[in-house]
Amino acid sequence: MGLTDREYYRDEQAGWHLGSGRSMVFTLVIVNAAVLVADLLFGGSQHRVAGWLSLDPLDLWRPWLWWHFLTYGFVHDPDVVGHIVLNMFVLYMFGRDVEGHFGPRSFLRFYLSSIVICGLVWAVRQVLLYGPDVSARLIGASGAVTATFLAFVCLYPRRTILLFFVIPLPAWVVGVLFVLVDLAGFQSGGPAAGWGQVAFDVHLVGAVLGLLYGRYGSSWQWSWPGLDPSRWWRRLWRPRLRVRHEDLCDDDSDMDRRADALLDKVAKHGINSLTPSERRFLEQYSRRVRQRSLGPR
Repeated sequence: MGLTDREYYRDEQAGWHLGSGRSMVFTLVIVNAAVLVADLLFGGSQHRVAGWLSLDPLDLWRPWLWWHFLTYGFVHDPDVVGHIVLNMFVLYMFGRDVEGHFGPRSFLRFYLSSIVICGLVWAVRQVLLYGPDVSARLIGASGAVTATFLAFVCLYPRRTILLFFVIPLPAWVVGVLFVLVDLAGFQSGGPAAGWGQVAFDVHLVGAVLGLLYGRYGSSWQWSWPGLDPSRWWRRLWRPRLRVRHEDLCDDDSDMDRRADALLDKVAKHGINSLTPSERRFLEQYSRRVRQRSLGPR
């Protein structure tokens, strides 16, 4: 079987289409849409589903409601369709490249962590500013979506983006403009964020998380690798699969077996989990498969 014949190695088809079960981004879009539909169908005029899943800053002192720090990120304003449309459009357009770079499991951890961290920072700030009388509620995936977009910008800074579908700009320029708009909105102040308002602080926290993820990857490592606890955990409990370059042999079946193992590793942990020697092996194997498929001339 050729390298490009393996189902999990095929590139995603271009254009708009229904994604496969392997697409974590597509799954997240479906979950967000399903929550909105459930609220419209069963929430009534008071939108009880959105209210039940939204985040209240005072939930900081209610451990039995800490699950709100995650669920608020899957709720959108039922009265403003553009709220979910814009968030899911950005997630779908830019999240697929981020997921493809780091792998679905790593991307899911990053996305859910961004929701929790953004909600936590927002709740702490609201309590510090307004005290126990705060009456704000937080909903929406904007923080995690912003994190995803800034991770894309960090990974592909020179990729061209059509701003407003018209103006072609490098991704890094759009990212800078995005952050400047949020900074301006944040500095303008205003009351505690409610359903009809924009939580610019959540966007800014998401931007920082996205830049960290795009720069340091799925390990969430710091500039000093010795301070990264996830690296210690991986060394203890998840030994890395390695294929040494010098172990390559001429037997086709052995090369196929090694390539299958490495491609399974990419599917589970992302392309960044490969060592340099493993990448060289896959490159050599790909060239060999192409030569084998062409045959003698």
